Amino acid sequence: MKISFSIDINSLPATVFGWLEKPEKAVKWMTSVAKTEILHEIPERIGTTFREVVEEDGNGVELQGVITDFKPNRSISFHLDSRVNIVDVEYYVEALQNGTRLTQNANVRWKFPVNVISIFMGKKMKQNISAQSQKEFEKLKELCESGIEG
Repeated sequence: MKISFSIDINSLPATVFGWLEKPEKAVKWMTSVAKTEILHEIPERIGTTFREVVEEDGNGVELQGVITDFKPNRSISFHLDSRVNIVDVEYYVEALQNGTRLTQNANVRWKFPVNVISIFMGKKMKQNISAQSQKEFEKLKELCESGIEG
């Protein structure tokens, strides 16, 4: 399941990127992320591993993550693996005349039995994920535009 989302933020690219480059910042704007911790940090960032706990509707899922690509103030990519899915997500920061465009591209692959459920509920699942992304990006926009540094 491929999902893309973009938002324009009235803030500098470096400010927006500051909220993306450290997984521990996710708990401030990603409403579903309850906990995150770095397991092994690599100075160049690519290969840094971390763990996140995502909670929705009272259910928690632990994800193991790794930074797969990193270009300072431009892009960062993660590979996440949990008991229900595998997610590859890329964030791109693009300077605009009056701010920054943030784009997220995600590829979600469901594991059994969720992959079977997705055959029948895939459209609804994608709508729910897209709505969650929009809510989280609005929170990130609010943080960036209020001048809070990432």
